[in-house]
Amino acid sequence: MKKKVFTLIMTFIFLQTFAQIGKPVVVGGNQKGDDNATFEILSQNGTKGFMPPKFTSAQMATLQSTLGMINKGLTVYNTDENCLQSWKGNAWSECDAISLAKFTFDCSTATVTKGSYYAGVPTGTNNYIEITATVVKPGTYTFYTETINGVRFSYTGIVAAMPSGPIKIQIPAFGTPTDVNPAVAYRVYDQTGKEVCSASNFTIPVTENNADFKISCDNTQPVGTFTEDQPVDPVTNGVSLQLDVAESGFYSLHTDVIGSNGADTGM
Repeated sequence: MKKKVFTLIMTFIFLQTFAQIGKPVVVGGNQKGDDNATFEILSQNGTKGFMPPKFTSAQMATLQSTLGMINKGLTVYNTDENCLQSWKGNAWSECDAISLAKFTFDCSTATVTKGSYYAGVPTGTNNYIEITATVVKPGTYTFYTETINGVRFSYTGIVAAMPSGPIKIQIPAFGTPTDVNPAVAYRVYDQTGKEVCSASNFTIPVTENNADFKISCDNTQPVGTFTEDQPVDPVTNGVSLQLDVAESGFYSLHTDVIGSNGADTGM
């Protein structure tokens, strides 16, 4: 027993001697150590690492009630967030330089696709994926998909404060569908690369872009005044048509160019 006490006393004296002469305390080897460090742990030729104390988020919340400004710098490893976090005096540091939002999703009812998609027709403001999400933690967020059949979805936003209920997030489409497809399945990912729900929640049909209609010839009439040797105005001069639409979609109408002796000098 006396021998153990003597050993502890000598160890304490040894450490105090280092502190008195301003040298760092080095663990893991016999190196001199960094002069700017009070305490240094060597990696033993790159085979060993430093293992900080591990806490769950719940354990950190319990510990937080005992911490104050004097405890600044206390560091633990959060096993739920998979990162190191330090006590800042009044709160724990964030795992990321930018605080990332967290959500939960009800995949059975929270996902819909909006708009019509036509092969060869660029997507617009009415084309998007809408997700209903419950905010677990405010912050920045990103949702995105890969490009499939010429179209991708992507959006970055921020939840500044905790909302009182679920929110709707619209992820706009970019690009032009290349082929007709009865159901293009998209996988939606968040900023961490985690998939949101499944591809079966985000299936989008791509159809032909040709509208089906008939022109009511009895109701066709010119618009504006046409004067010989005067250029036409594309805003005020034209032809008014009545269309009886059988199927929605895109269309293009044009006439031949008619001029003097068939030359392309007229309208």
